[in-house]
Amino acid sequence: MEAQDVQHEDSVTHTPPKPSVIRPERLAREFEDLGLGPAEARVIVALLQLGSAKSAQLAKAAGVPRTGIYQLIEALQEKGLVLRVPAGGAAMWTTPGQDKILDRLHSALLAAQQERVQQHALRATILRELLAEALPIPPEPVNLPYVHVIICPAQMRDEHERLLNGAAEEVLAFTRPPFSTEAGNAHAVTMATLARGVSLRAMYQAAQADDPEATAFRASADEYQAAGVQARIADVLPVKLLVVDRKVAILSLDNPLPHVEGLGVTLLLEHPGFAAMLAELFEQYWTAGRPYGAQPPVASKADTRN
Repeated sequence: MEAQDVQHEDSVTHTPPKPSVIRPERLAREFEDLGLGPAEARVIVALLQLGSAKSAQLAKAAGVPRTGIYQLIEALQEKGLVLRVPAGGAAMWTTPGQDKILDRLHSALLAAQQERVQQHALRATILRELLAEALPIPPEPVNLPYVHVIICPAQMRDEHERLLNGAAEEVLAFTRPPFSTEAGNAHAVTMATLARGVSLRAMYQAAQADDPEATAFRASADEYQAAGVQARIADVLPVKLLVVDRKVAILSLDNPLPHVEGLGVTLLLEHPGFAAMLAELFEQYWTAGRPYGAQPPVASKADTRN
């Protein structure tokens, strides 16, 4: 029985470890990203694979000319990445190990970055002195009191209410997402504006007005209409817009780069000329739109075939 057990153990075959699927070229590129030159990176990868090697062996494994291997080894020695093995005869080379190589390359990169930062600070100081000499009295920045950038939703809501409270004759609005109040809750300030006899016309997008599931939106729109808001529907509205008395406007612009994270921008424009131009834009959409509550146009058979 014991003999059979021994014979069984001897018959077991051990599967050799699979070779790495990561190619040396990939490793060399990674070392290049850490600051080594292309030839230096190939030498380091070859030496890590061999463990230790003579100069001629290392040159062959790294694919570099034998006449240039000595200069490369010297440069890597200065960086602390290659060590000479104490032995007689031809020089034998090795590395301090993977971890030390990576730590030293990382430290070298940090030192280089710190040096660049110091150089930039020095250049900024010199340039500041030169500017002070060349421009002893800097010009005043251009001030545009009639253009204000609104940077947060709360500020936009406050300005919206301020303009409505100050409206005397007319309010024009492109109403589209994102909304400043929750759907289903009619804005109290808007209702108060209507109660003062101010005319209010609004344009809605078909995506909200015609959506069968947008019941909350239509409930708010119906409440506004019952209070006196005149409304029409456009297929698409390019911006959010509020024009008050054709003298002041709030214009909300979407982020034009959808692949870049970030919000759009909202402008408060207290400029009668610009507000009048935006009012004319509103009138064009108003003329082309269909009344709120009217059924959307049915596509013709020709449109369907196209």
